[in-house]
Amino acid sequence: WLWSRREQERLKISIFACEDFAIYSHGGPVQVGAIQATEIKPNDPNETRHPAIFMELWRLLLTDDKWRSHDWTVKVDPDTVFFPERLKVRLSSYHAAGSFDGLAHYMSNCDKVWCDKNMSNCEPYELKIFGAFEAFSRKAVDMYNDSGRQCIDKLRWEHWGEDVYMQECMQLLGVEAVRGMD
Repeated sequence: WLWSRREQERLKISIFACEDFAIYSHGGPVQVGAIQATEIKPNDPNETRHPAIFMELWRLLLTDDKWRSHDWTVKVDPDTVFFPERLKVRLSSYHAAGSFDGLAHYMSNCDKVWCDKNMSNCEPYELKIFGAFEAFSRKAVDMYNDSGRQCIDKLRWEHWGEDVYMQECMQLLGVEAVRGMD
């Protein structure tokens, strides 16, 4: 059963069931019901590198400042099945509701180990972010707001996806991964 964003908004499900939400679009203006998406326009109109587009998304989100009023900030792709009420239960042990002194965490949602085709050369095990869904505590977003420039300057992000960029950035900033999957 596939519902359009307009239908999700009408039924108050997915991101529309969150305490607050915003919609961002890259590639042209988008309207969802009465909601106009904020268009992501990188400084360079020819910019096609995925992480650079998401860096602009984060710049817009941080400028908005609504994230400061919430325990967690979640990025959800449009085609992702998302149940905010389940996430709230999952994350409650990491950050007390309404507490402004919580720890810096990001949610991992992948624990796959990548190997070569012969399964002889495998990367070390670590919890990872898989980009259709990303969740960051208020303290993690605050650290990115204050020090995210270090990630741009120190990481070799140009050919990464936004999920690898955010994971590597969180690690560089000392943000702890929490296990988000069973």
